[in-house]
Formats: sequence, C-alpha cells, structure tokens
Amino acid sequence: MAVITPFKGIRYNTGKIADLSTVIAPPYDII
Repeated sequence: MAVITPFKGIRYNTGKIADLSTVIAPPYDII
C-alpha cells in the first residue's frame, strides 16, 4: 500500500512580490 504524507504549502511574501503571476504557474489543465 502506498504511503501518503501531506506536504507544506508555499506562502509568498506579498510585500516583496507585487504580482503573483510572476512566481506561480497556471493550473495543469491550462498548461
């Protein structure tokens, strides 16, 4: 049986990154 473990989410500092679209990718179904 597969072992499934959670992963940590990523939070960006919006004070340093004004436009989040420069650091994230679009959803898989758009790529």
